Amino acid sequence: MWKEGLRPPPDRELVLATTKDAAFKLGRRRAPHPVMVIVQTQAAARRGINLTGYGEGLYLAPALPRDLLQLPPPPVVPERPKPEPARPPTPGTFAPDLAGMLQPPQKLHGKTKKDEPAWKAGARQERRKGKKGKRGR
Repeated sequence: MWKEGLRPPPDRELVLATTKDAAFKLGRRRAPHPVMVIVQTQAAARRGINLTGYGEGLYLAPALPRDLLQLPPPPVVPERPKPEPARPPTPGTFAPDLAGMLQPPQKLHGKTKKDEPAWKAGARQERRKGKKGKRGR
């Protein structure tokens, strides 16, 4: 926008508002922090750029070149500090391999069927046999 001006999306036109409130309302649909742009409409009309009325306080326009726009200064992007290069390790030191040193956590085993008394397994089998017989009726 600061270099080329305003360009509409393909097969569309720019929507311009006559009031700041309406312009910010339209801008917030696309971005959380819209930029206020003032269009020099008389200069645009002299160049043959047609601004078409589009409802109350709205106009449609084709692409607008940069010299017809009053823009705030571009945002200043702070420079990122360059990361320091990795220093070689001090002689006589080493980096421990923690992945190799630590053992994976053991699974906690609760009671299994192997731990239960034999009478309990027999009682369970009898109950299951009884249910199978009842289903067939």
